[in-house]
Order: sequence, then C-alpha cells, then structure tokens
Amino acid sequence: MRKDNFWLKQFFWVISDGMVIFLSFLLAFWLRFYSGLFIVRGIPPFSIYLKLLFFVVAGWLIVFKSLGVYRKEEFVSPAVKFLRISEGLFWGMVFLMAGTFFYRGFSYSRLVIGFGGVFSLFFLAGSHFLGYFLQAKLGRKQAKKILIIGANKNGEMILRRIQRHPELGFLPIRSKKVEALESIVNELKIDEVIITLASSERDKILKVINFCREKGIKFLILPDLYELLISSIGLGTLDGLPLIGLKKSPLERLGNRFLKRAMDVSLSFLVLLITAPVFLILAWIIKLTSPGPVFFRQERIGFDNNKFRIFKFRSMYSGQKGSAWTEKDDSRCTKVGKFLRRTNLDELPQFFNVLKGEMSIVGPRPFASDDVEFQKIPYFSQRQRIKPGISGWAQVNGLRGGHIEPEERIRYDLYYIENWSIWLDFTILLMTPLSLKHAY
Repeated sequence: MRKDNFWLKQFFWVISDGMVIFLSFLLAFWLRFYSGLFIVRGIPPFSIYLKLLFFVVAGWLIVFKSLGVYRKEEFVSPAVKFLRISEGLFWGMVFLMAGTFFYRGFSYSRLVIGFGGVFSLFFLAGSHFLGYFLQAKLGRKQAKKILIIGANKNGEMILRRIQRHPELGFLPIRSKKVEALESIVNELKIDEVIITLASSERDKILKVINFCREKGIKFLILPDLYELLISSIGLGTLDGLPLIGLKKSPLERLGNRFLKRAMDVSLSFLVLLITAPVFLILAWIIKLTSPGPVFFRQERIGFDNNKFRIFKFRSMYSGQKGSAWTEKDDSRCTKVGKFLRRTNLDELPQFFNVLKGEMSIVGPRPFASDDVEFQKIPYFSQRQRIKPGISGWAQVNGLRGGHIEPEERIRYDLYYIENWSIWLDFTILLMTPLSLKHAY
C-alpha cells in the first residue's frame, strides 16, 4: 500500500489557484484600461487594485476550501470539480460585489471585476482539467490497485466504469470470495477496496469493513438502488422520541421548481432566438437531402408518467423501423442525420417542448413509451418525479447512445433528483458540449 502525498498536492493547488485568480484580474485590469477596447477617462493606480486582489484571492481560496474543491477524493470527476469551482466563484463574486459596493474609499471598475470573474472561471477550470489528465497520465505508471469485492451486476458495473476511464490510473482486480480477501490484499498489495455485495449479504459486508479498518485500507461501498433512494434522510421527533424519515427532494420545493422553470423559459427563448437562422438552414438541408418531414416526433414518458410527443430534427430515412436506439454507423441514418446526432443539433427542437412545459433543459432523458426494458427496472417511477431533460447527469458522465447499462443510468438519474441544485444544472449545461462521446 502506498502513501499518498495529499497535503503536498493540496498545497500545490491552493498556490496554483491563487496565482490563476491573481493573473485573471491582472488581465482584466489590462483589458479595461490598456487594451484600447474601452473608453478611458484616466487610469487609476494599480496599487489600489493590488490591495483588493490580496483580499479577493484569500477569500476565494477559503470559499473553495469550504466547498470541497481541495477535498481528497479518488474518483472525483471533472464535472464535479467544475461544479464546485463555479459555485465558489459565484459566491466569491457576490461577496466581492457587495464589498466594493459598500466600500466608499474608491470606486472600482465593474468591468474589471466582471472580466476578472469570467477569466478566473475559465482559467481555473482549464488548469484543473489539465492537472486532472496530467495526474492521471503519471498515475498510470504506478497504477493504484483497486479490489472489487462482489460477483454481481454491481461488480461488473464498477469494473466497466474503471476500464472505461484508463486516465484514472487504476488497476481493477475482482474477487468473488470474501474468504480470500486477506490473501489477495497481502499478495497483490491492494491500495483500496470497493464493496459491491448485495445489501442482503450484511455479514460479508461487515467482515470486509472490519478487515479494511484493521489493515488501514480505504474502502468504498456501492449502494443498491433502494439505498441510493433513501440516501437523503432527516430526523424527526414524536413527543421527544427521535424518528428517521426521508427528506423531500430539492425539486419538490416550490421555490426550487419556480427557479428551475424560470431558467428553462428564459434560456429556451434565448437559444431559440439565437439559433433561428440555424433552424432554417438545417430544415432546408434535411428537406433537400432526403424525402420526408423535417421534424421527427415520438411519444415519450414525461413527468408523473404523463405521455407527450418529443420534437427532433429528422435524422433517419423516412419509413425506417427497428430499434428505438441507434448504433454506431447505423444504416438507417442519413448522412446529414449522422452529423446532427454527433453534434446534438437534432435535439434543438426540444426547446419547444421545454417552452410547452413538457420538458426541462436539464433532467433525466425521456424514454419512449414502448421501451419496456427501462420501465421494468426497480424504482423507475422515482425518476419520473421531475420533468425529463434535453441533457442530464448520466449523459455528461458518458452514458449516452445505445441501449446499454439501464440500471446504471437509473442510478445517475436518482442521484440527480436527490442532489439537485442550480449549480448542478449549470455544470451539466457547460459540460454537455464536451460530452459528445457515443453520440450517434
């Protein structure tokens, strides 16, 4: 088992992020007063902004720390990292704007503050993504050995996930027998254990946990669908007697639903307004290159299991039948249709579904009403508690295209529902253009 120089890495990222924030505001200052792009009626001394920057850098690093940007996690994804950075920058900007508003000693340029925040967001995200892949590349040279305990579907799912991401630098080793745990750990020098046993095998799970604690080995447990569903619990009392119950999903609260709907409507209007010329061009190309209607409509299952018709640009030859899922190099797709699917442009008409209130911009993807395979999965109805979305948490994490891994998709959907926040939606929106893998 290897020792991890976590504190050194954390110190590096704190210094790196501080420098990135400082240089971002330095660039913003130059852009506002020295680039020639804006009218200048006198250039303020940089020393005044320099004093402010020390407080900005220190404050934002404290916010990042509190939000878990520097938390030690083995399997943190770039999407989650970006989520924390964007939330930290937002609150940092709120405190900064409030501070400069109430401070009367000097009137700071709003453009400098605005550009500084935007530059910080993109440069911090870029530096963390670069660090993620560089660290993964170096990690492959000394692969961390992960022991997967369990011979069920959950074990196969974890194995596929690790194999799908070689950049993580993990070497998965699978074992079906808990009895062989000690010999495997000692012989192969296991660094970490992932328990994927069924919740009914409680005695075996406790045995693995106790062994890992005695040996000082880090372990993780993959919850089943039921455990994932009840992950958000709250305490209540009956005449002073403590009771445990389920917390409401964030989107069951009226204020959150209103906020999400307001974002859906405003962004949909903006997207449709900006892409209106694209709509006309794509409609003309589709009509010109293959006979048939411009739009494809299909019955899908929506909020509260209500059915609705989804709109998409037609990407297949008219009259084609077969699987509702397309595969790579699917012969039913037109040449233009393959391009539309790879770039997600075929999904643009779904913003009309959003305006009609049948969909949201972000949410679990809606399945066809005749897709019985997904509907047979336990707790499928739980994902129908919110409106389906154009993009979702499963899609930006690589689960898209093809009728694969239905239970894993449900897990992602349930996680999104139980952990919804406006920041999670914001992250999914920004990650969607970067997650075109398996789009066909």
